[in-house]
Amino acid sequence: MAGIPQVITPEKATGALAIDRTTLFNGLDGFEADQLTRTNTAGNRRTFTVSTWLKFTKLTEGKWFGASNNALQIMSGGKFAAYFGQSSSLISTRKLQDPNGWYHCVCTVDTTNDTETERIKLFVNGQRITIFDSTSYPSKDAESSVSDNSQTMYIGISHDSTPQQETGAYMSQYYLIDGLALGPEYFGFTDPLTNTWKPKKFRTKGDQKKDTPAVSLTTVNDGTTWSSNVTGNIYGGSAANVFDSDQTDRAEINSTDADTNHFTVSSINSRAASVGVYVSHAGSDIEISINDVVVGTIPVEHITNTKKHFSFTFQERFVNSVKVRRVGSTSGWYLYGVELDGVFMRDSTTTNLDFGANGFYLPFDASAPLGQDLSGKGNDFEPNFGSVDLDKATGALPILNTVSGGRVAAPGTRTDEYANNLVMAIPFLNNANDISADIKGSGSNLSVSTSGSPAADSDPVQWYGSSFNVSTSNYIDEIGTTSTFAFLHQPEAAGTVEGWINVNAINNQGPWFQTSNGTDDIGLMIRQNSSTNVFVQINRGVSGQAISISGDVRITHNKWYHWAFVKSASGYAQFFLNGQPVADKVAISSGAGASNAASTSSTSTHEGRIAKNNGESRGVGANICDYRAYTIQKYAFDTPFIPASANPSILPETPIGVVGGSPLKWFNDKSPCGSVSFDGTGDNLEIADNADFEMGTDDFTIECFIYNQEDTTQSVVTKYGDNVSNRSFWLGTLTSQRPSFYWYNGSNSYNIDGAAGTLPLNKWSHVVAQRTSGDIYLFVDGKVVASNTGANAAKSFNDLSEPVVIGSDSYSGGNDSPFEGIISNVRIVKGTGVYNTIGFTPPTAPLTNVTNTKLLCCKSNLPDGQGLFEVSPGNITTNGNAASSGFNPFNTDKNSNIGADAVYSTFNPLKEKFLNASGGSVTLTHGNLIVQGNGDSSGSNVAGTLGASSGKYYIEYTVLSGPDSNDTCGFGLRKSLHEGTYNGWNQEYFRGSRIRGTNDNGYYADDTTESFSTITEVGDVLGIAFDIEGNYCQVTRNGHVMASSSSAGLSGYTWYPYFASDGGGKVELNCGQKPFKYAPLDDFKPLNNATVRPLNIFSRADKFVGITTYKGTGVSGIRVETGVNADLIVIKQTNTTRHWGWFDTQRGRGRILYPADDSSDSGTTADIDTLLDDGFTYKTDDRGNGDGGDYLVLSWKAGGGNRSAAADSANVGGFYKDGVDMGTAANAGLGGGTITPSAGSVGTRQGFSIIQYSGVGASRRVPHGLSEAPDLIIVKSKNIQSDWTVYHSSLGRNKYLFLNEPDQASTQSNYWGSADVNSTTFGVENNNTGSNNNNIIAYIWHNVAGLQRFGHYEGNNNADGPFIDLGFTPALIWTKSIDSNSKAWEVHWNQGWRFKENPQSQRLILDDTTDGNAYTNHVDFLSNGFKIRNTFSGMNNATETWIYCAWADVPTIDMYGGGANGR
Repeated sequence: MAGIPQVITPEKATGALAIDRTTLFNGLDGFEADQLTRTNTAGNRRTFTVSTWLKFTKLTEGKWFGASNNALQIMSGGKFAAYFGQSSSLISTRKLQDPNGWYHCVCTVDTTNDTETERIKLFVNGQRITIFDSTSYPSKDAESSVSDNSQTMYIGISHDSTPQQETGAYMSQYYLIDGLALGPEYFGFTDPLTNTWKPKKFRTKGDQKKDTPAVSLTTVNDGTTWSSNVTGNIYGGSAANVFDSDQTDRAEINSTDADTNHFTVSSINSRAASVGVYVSHAGSDIEISINDVVVGTIPVEHITNTKKHFSFTFQERFVNSVKVRRVGSTSGWYLYGVELDGVFMRDSTTTNLDFGANGFYLPFDASAPLGQDLSGKGNDFEPNFGSVDLDKATGALPILNTVSGGRVAAPGTRTDEYANNLVMAIPFLNNANDISADIKGSGSNLSVSTSGSPAADSDPVQWYGSSFNVSTSNYIDEIGTTSTFAFLHQPEAAGTVEGWINVNAINNQGPWFQTSNGTDDIGLMIRQNSSTNVFVQINRGVSGQAISISGDVRITHNKWYHWAFVKSASGYAQFFLNGQPVADKVAISSGAGASNAASTSSTSTHEGRIAKNNGESRGVGANICDYRAYTIQKYAFDTPFIPASANPSILPETPIGVVGGSPLKWFNDKSPCGSVSFDGTGDNLEIADNADFEMGTDDFTIECFIYNQEDTTQSVVTKYGDNVSNRSFWLGTLTSQRPSFYWYNGSNSYNIDGAAGTLPLNKWSHVVAQRTSGDIYLFVDGKVVASNTGANAAKSFNDLSEPVVIGSDSYSGGNDSPFEGIISNVRIVKGTGVYNTIGFTPPTAPLTNVTNTKLLCCKSNLPDGQGLFEVSPGNITTNGNAASSGFNPFNTDKNSNIGADAVYSTFNPLKEKFLNASGGSVTLTHGNLIVQGNGDSSGSNVAGTLGASSGKYYIEYTVLSGPDSNDTCGFGLRKSLHEGTYNGWNQEYFRGSRIRGTNDNGYYADDTTESFSTITEVGDVLGIAFDIEGNYCQVTRNGHVMASSSSAGLSGYTWYPYFASDGGGKVELNCGQKPFKYAPLDDFKPLNNATVRPLNIFSRADKFVGITTYKGTGVSGIRVETGVNADLIVIKQTNTTRHWGWFDTQRGRGRILYPADDSSDSGTTADIDTLLDDGFTYKTDDRGNGDGGDYLVLSWKAGGGNRSAAADSANVGGFYKDGVDMGTAANAGLGGGTITPSAGSVGTRQGFSIIQYSGVGASRRVPHGLSEAPDLIIVKSKNIQSDWTVYHSSLGRNKYLFLNEPDQASTQSNYWGSADVNSTTFGVENNNTGSNNNNIIAYIWHNVAGLQRFGHYEGNNNADGPFIDLGFTPALIWTKSIDSNSKAWEVHWNQGWRFKENPQSQRLILDDTTDGNAYTNHVDFLSNGFKIRNTFSGMNNATETWIYCAWADVPTIDMYGGGANGR
C-alpha cells in the first residue's frame, strides 16, 4: 500500500503554522558564511515590513537583513538594531541573547508617518520594543535602500563586498512586505492553548480555500460600508461610530428583549482566525459569535466603565457575520470597534494586503529550493552556503575533488574507499564520460553513448556548480555492455548503484537507471511511473514475475534526491532515498527465502540507460549528477546514512513545536494511538469494494472519532458513487455543525441529521451510525442525536462496486465534499449493532477488534503507513496528502504529547566553562553541534541543551580531529553540572570516551572501570547508549562495543551531552537531528524534547503562578488582574521603601504578614477588598494602592479557600483540595500525621499547599497533602513574634534559613525532624517549626516539571556566570547564599512578558523593605532557565553556594513537545 507521511496536529488545531524544518546559517567567517543575495526589484522605498523567526547559535554581531545602509542585526552582546541609512538607527537596551529560544523579530518602516517615533518600529515575540540605548529616526518621506533596484539585498551577512557580521542562527518564515507597514499580528498570534507566541502564515485575501471565491488582495476592509450591514438595537451613537477611523466614538446598544440585545455585522465574506472588540459599561457577560457560533465570552467582572479591548482566537474559517451580544440583560452597553485578524473594520475603506513588487516569502523549511520566493512575485535569492562540511556525510561524497562545499570542481578525483569495486563513475560534469578506471588506477573506462543532445546545465546544480540535463529526446542511451551490470540482478552477487537526480517532467514513465525494460526482460529497473511515484524492481525474464524492491516511492519535482540500490551476496536487496531505507530489505535468492528468485544470467537484456525507456517514447526530464556502481554492498541494510549534499543544513528545529515529517524511526510512545489528518484538498484513504461492506438488511455499526474543523458539508466514511443508485451509505457533516447519515435503496435516498451544534468544531467527537433490529440511529458522544425507526431504516442498502472511502466521497475522484480535519479509530462492524440504542458512555480508549469487525483503521501515529489498519479486507490506498498523526481523542490530558518532536539537544553556549570560569572557551559552530577545544591548559568544557533523568537514549560523536600532542579531550555524558571539576573524564561524573594524544584512549561505562582499546581516529563514530533507570551504559566505536556496564550509576541524576578539553580536539554531536551512523539498541531513543519531556507538562503555568505589575490610583476599589485564582498574594511597592504584604485565603484575605520582619498578624488588617477569579480589588492604602505607586504582585494558587469572608475576618480556614471544600482534614488528604492540621488548602496538581497547625513543643509529623516530598517549606507563627523559617531540599533536615534575615544557613541536628520530609508529612520540633502553643502557617511547594523548581548552584565570580537549567522560562526567581551572613534574598521577575527583556533590570530584596529601582543587570531569564551575567557578590561569589526557588512563565517544552516561545 502507499505510505502516508507522519505529521502531528495540523496548524488548524490551534491556528498555528506547522513547521518541521528550519535552515541553519552557520555564521562562519568571510566567504564561508552562509548567505542569500539578490538584486532588489524596484518598489516602495518608504514603507515596508520585515518579519522572520530566529534562533541564534552565535551571540556575537550578525546581520540577518541588509540592503546597502539599511539593515537589521543583532549587535555585539545581543542588542537588536535597525539601521536606516547612515544616520538613522534604533538600538535596543535589552538583548536577544538566548541561544535556546526563538525570537520573532519584526521591523515596520513607514517614513510617510508624521510622527517621528512611528517611522520605525521594532517588535519581538509580538511586543513592541520601547527602550533603546540610542534612537535616530529617519526624516519624513526618507527613502531606504530596500526596494532600490540598484542595490543588492543580503540575508545572513552585511552588505560589504567581503562578508562581515555573519549571522549564526536558525531562520524560519522570512517575509518582506513591500509597501505596507504591518504589525506582528499578521505573522504571529498568541496561542490560547499554550499562551505563547506562535507563527502564522501571512495570508493575502487571494490565499483562499475551496469554499471561498478568490477576490482582490485585501484585508477584511474591501470597500464595504459595514455600518449599512448592521442589525441590532442601537440606542445611542451610531453604527458608523463603530467603523470609523479610531475607537473613540461608540454605539450604545440595548433592547427590551435580552435575546436581541446585540450588535451584528453581516455579509463580511472574509476568512479570519481571530476577532476582537472594544467594549465598556456592561453589567453582565458579553458573548462573541462568528456565523452564530459562540467563540468567546467576556466575563462581566473583566468589563469596566472605560473601554477595554478583548480578543479571541478560533479555528480559521470563512466569516460571514460577527455578533456581539450582552447575555441575559436588556440594559445598555457600549461598543467602540470590531476587528478581524487584528484589522479593525472600517467603513468604505480598502486595505490591500499584497507582498508588493519587491516582497518575498522564504519559508526556509525545505518545501522549496533554498532562496526560492514563494510569494508569487518571483523575487528569488541566490544561495551561497559555503560552509557545507562534506566530512559529516556518511555516503555519496562527490566523485571529483571539490572546494567551496562541493560547488566547485578541483583537479583530480576524490579518494574512494570502494575504488577496487568500482564499475561506473560518471560525474556528469560537462559530459557523460565514465572515469571509473581513472579512479581505480586500472582497467578501462566504460563506453557511454548518448542520443540527442543531453548537456551540462547550470540550473539546478548539485555538485561542481553544474549538472547534466536529460529528457525523452536527449538521453543516455548505452552505458557499458549487457554484461557490465549483470551483478545488479544476480541473486547472490553484492552490488550498489547510486546517483543524484532532480526530476522536472515525466512522459508517462521513464528510468532513473535501468538495464531492463519490463518483466519479460532480465535486469534492474529503477523507473519513475508518474509525477510522484518511483518503483524499483528486478525483472526475472518471466512475464509478470518481477521482484519488487521498494513498492511505490513518493517524490516531488524540482528537488534533488540521492538514490541508492544495494544488494548483498546473501541474497537481499534494498532501496534508499536520501539516505533512508524506503522499505524493508527484500529476499531475491532462493537461499534467502524468495519464492521466485532473481535470474542468474550473466547478462542483462540491455546496457545501462538513463531517462528513456528502451525502444519507447516514454521517459523523464531531469538533471542528474554523480552516477556510480560497485560490485560491493556499499550501505548496510536498514541503516540510514547521510548523503553528502551541497544544500545547506536544513534541520528538525522549529519555532512552533507542532512539527512532523521526521525521517527518523523514533517516535514518542506516550500517545496511546494516532489518527489521520486530511487537508480538504481531496486527500483520502480508499479500500476496494468487498462483500464485507455490503450491508444489505444486516445490523451494522459505522463509527469513528472526528476532529471537525470546517462548518460545511464534508464526507467522513462513505460508499458513494456518482448517482443515487450507485450509492450505499454516507456518513459526514452538514453546515451548522450537524452530523448526518444517508443510506440508499435502489434510486431512493434516506437520511437522518443531528440538530445544529451537535457536532462542535475543533473538538474530538465520537460519531456512530448504527442499525439495530431494523432501526437506524445516529450518535454523537454516546447520545442519540437522530434516528429512523420506520420501514425505510430496514431497507436493504444498495450492493455496488464502489470502494469505501475515508475523508471524501469516492465520486469525482475524492473531490466532492472532502473532509478537512482529523479522523481517528474508524471501525465498521457488519452484523452487530455495538451500542445500546438508549445511549452509552463513549469509548475512552482506542477501539478494538470486536466480533464482526470488518474494518479497523486510522489508529497509528507511525509514518509511511505503518500500522495504518488493524483489520481490513484489503489494502488501504492513500491518496493526496492524508498524513498520520499522533493527535488522538484519548489524550485526556491536554498536557500529553501529541506528536514526534523535532527539537534536539545541541551544545549550549550558556553551559560553556560552567565548571572552570577562568579556563578557555570552546569554539561552537554548525548550529552548536560541532565543538572544538582550545589550547588553554586550564581547560575548557561545554554541556548540552537537554539532559535526561529517565529513559533510554542513544547519541553519537564523530571525531573530526584529535587533541593537541600530550593533551586530552573527553566527550560523552556528564551529570551534576553544578559541582565537581572541569575535568571531563572524572568517572564520578562522566560516561563516554577520552582521547589523550595519539596512544592513550579510554572508554568509561561506569564510575569504576576504565577500558583501554583501539585508538580513536579521525572519522570514528563513538556511540553512547544509556538506560538511566536500568543503570546500563554502552560505549561503542564504529558500531563495536568498547565498554559496557549494567551498574553504570546513572539512576537519580540528570545526564547531559558533554565535551571537555585541556588542549584541542574537535567532535560533532548527533542526538538524532540526522540519521545515526549506527543503529541504536532496541527501544533506545534520540535525545530531544519529545523523548525527555515528562508525562505531564504545565502548558499554562500562568494559571497557577502570576507575576503582575500595576500603578496605584489612591482611589478605593482598584481592580488588579493577576490571571490567577490566588490563595497566596504577596504585594510590594517598588518605587519607594515599603514592607512586602503577605496575604492568603487561609488566614483571611485581610490579614497581613511582613516577610521582612518577625511580627505576628494579630490584630493587623489590610485592604484587599474582594478576591476575584483572576485577581483582586484593593481599597485605598499605600501598601497596595497609593496614588502613583508602582506595585509588584506575586500570586500562587493552592487548593482554594473561603473567598467570601469579610476582609477583616481572621483564621477563616477550612479544608480545601483542588478547588473543592472537603470539609475535614482527612477528606483533604491531611489525616496522616501526628499533628492534625486545623485548616489547609492543597493543590495537588501544582504541588503547593498552605497548612495551619499548632505546635506541641515536641517532635511531630505534619501532613502536607501533596503527592511528593516538599522542596520548599516556609513556616511562620501567626500568634507570636518569630522568624520566618525555611526548609529547602538542597539543605536537608539539619539546616534552615530565615526568610526575614540575610543570615547564612544554620545547622542543627534534626531541626526538621528525626526523619526526612516525605511524600505525606514533614517533621517539626520544639523550635520555630513546632513550639508549644505556637499557631503556625506553612507554605509548602515541591518540584513540578514546567511549573516550579527548587535547587542550588555554585558561584564562579565571573561575568559569564552559572547557567541554571530549569526546564522552563522563569517568571520569578528567589536566590539566597547559604554560606554568607550578609547576602539577602534576591527577587527577580520577568518584566518582558513576551519578549524577555534581558538582562533583567530590577531586583527586590525579600528580607528588606527597600525599593527596586536600582538597575542591577544581574540575570537573564531564558527559555530553559536563567543565567547569571555579572560578578555581583549577592548572586555569584566563587566560594559560595546559592539556593534558588523558581516559578515558570512558560515551560521549555510545551504541550506539543516543542520549544515554548515567549508569551
